[in-house]
Amino acid sequence: MSQQGVSHKLEARTAAEIGPTITNLGGSDLLVFIEATVDPAAAAVTVLIDGLDPATGNWYNILTSAVVNAVEKRILRVSPHLAASANLIANDIVPGTFRIRTTVADTDSMTYSIGYALT
Repeated sequence: MSQQGVSHKLEARTAAEIGPTITNLGGSDLLVFIEATVDPAAAAVTVLIDGLDPATGNWYNILTSAVVNAVEKRILRVSPHLAASANLIANDIVPGTFRIRTTVADTDSMTYSIGYALT
C-alpha cells in the first residue's frame, strides 16, 4: 500500500516543530522530502524521523539528517532493503507510528517544506 502526505507545509519558520503523528498503513520503505526554498540569514534546521514505542508511548529516533543550512532539496530514506548511510539512509523498518520533527540552531528564519511517501 502506498501513502503520502505533508508533515510541514511550505512556510517560513524560526523555531523547532513536531509534525503530526503518522500511522503507517503497511509500507516498508519511507522517503522524506526536504525542500528549503529561502534561507536569507544562514539559518540551520535538522530533520529527525522518530518512531513510537507502542509499549511505553515513548518516541525513539530512527534517523537524523545532517544540518540543512542552504537552499536545497534532500531526501531521507528508511528501509530494511537499503544499506545505511549516515544522516541519509536508515537500514530499519518503518514502524506502525512515526513522526517527523525539526530542531533549529538559532532563531533565523528559513522557508522549507517536508513531505513523505510510504511504499
